[in-house]
Amino acid sequence: MRKYIFSTLPLLYFLLTNTIYAEHNSFNFYHEIAQKQTITKDDLIALENSLDKIRKSNEQTLSKQSLIALLKPLLSLDATKTEEPFILLTIQKNMISLVLKQFLKTKDKKAQQELSLILIRYLKHLNSRLIKNYKDAPVTANVSLPQDVRPPANGFFVSGMDPDFIKDPEVQMHYRAAIKENRDSIFQNSYQSGIRSVIPDIERALKDLGEH
Repeated sequence: MRKYIFSTLPLLYFLLTNTIYAEHNSFNFYHEIAQKQTITKDDLIALENSLDKIRKSNEQTLSKQSLIALLKPLLSLDATKTEEPFILLTIQKNMISLVLKQFLKTKDKKAQQELSLILIRYLKHLNSRLIKNYKDAPVTANVSLPQDVRPPANGFFVSGMDPDFIKDPEVQMHYRAAIKENRDSIFQNSYQSGIRSVIPDIERALKDLGEH
């Protein structure tokens, strides 16, 4: 028995140190991302990798306080700061699922109440951004000039071209406006789709916590 205990100590040490390392790095990383004005695609990839590391590091070894400490800064990340809001909202949803799974295994009512309050605040935030009865706006890969704008007389025009190549300043202005409108529509379609995807999961989580 004594030999077995000592033989397992290196494994336990490995699990503990790697879990603490993953937790510490993720905690700092989430706070760093929260301070940024723009969340890039590389940031989103790093967030997904961070969540995967926490999952693989055996999340059962993380305390409830540690899980909460990781969840709070992650949920504070604003999806309007990225061009891929659906991806960020999905990452947040997956983290909630991971944390919820551990909290439902405990009989610690105080901890469950704390998680419920965090989720209620997050749900309130999402509902404030939700556009009811939203229908996806039409978007395109290659933006054309508005129908009421004629192509430049002293040059050529191809849908999706760089607006800097348009010499006519008025035509260029209208084309840039069309590009922005298309980009905004792509963002809003993604954002609203992400919100609609996350809200039912949060509501189910709150129901599950209330039943325990």
